[in-house]
Amino acid sequence: MSNHYFIAISVERLHSELKTLQQSLDTSLFKHIVHPKDFHITLMFLGEATEEQLGDLRVRLKEITRNITPFEITPTSIGVFGKLSQPRVLYVEVEKSKSLEELHELVVESCAEAGFKKDTREYRPHITLAKKWKDPEKKIGRNMPEIKKKSHEIQSIGLFRVSPSDSPRYKCVERYDFKK
Repeated sequence: MSNHYFIAISVERLHSELKTLQQSLDTSLFKHIVHPKDFHITLMFLGEATEEQLGDLRVRLKEITRNITPFEITPTSIGVFGKLSQPRVLYVEVEKSKSLEELHELVVESCAEAGFKKDTREYRPHITLAKKWKDPEKKIGRNMPEIKKKSHEIQSIGLFRVSPSDSPRYKCVERYDFKK
């Protein structure tokens, strides 16, 4: 299998809070529980990439991040992709902000310019806690815990490589700091 990549915001400062939240939920009905060190907010999934594409992308990401100032993100609630009773993905929703939307647009445009397929779906910032429902006979409860709506400063983005056989499975291969 060739390497797959994505661009994301690491949420290292939230690992402890998210792990506690994850443990308070019944994630036993999911095939994959996300390792706390793998928590992130995806900006763009790239899939397979050539060295040429990655080289071009690295230059573009350095360019865009040097003009971005740190900004805040706010986790808001627990959500799901798929049916509420048997979701494909259980996640923490992140409030859309102007800064986050602009960053996402810049990243998507940079990826397209570097030769990656443009994702046209609506951007829904989130942090995945668990995925792949495993028992069609069981259903998840509807009572989800409340989340403390506490903002956290974001100072960089990263280019990550997916290593499915490792735990944690995502490795940041390059980080791009925002201007201070």
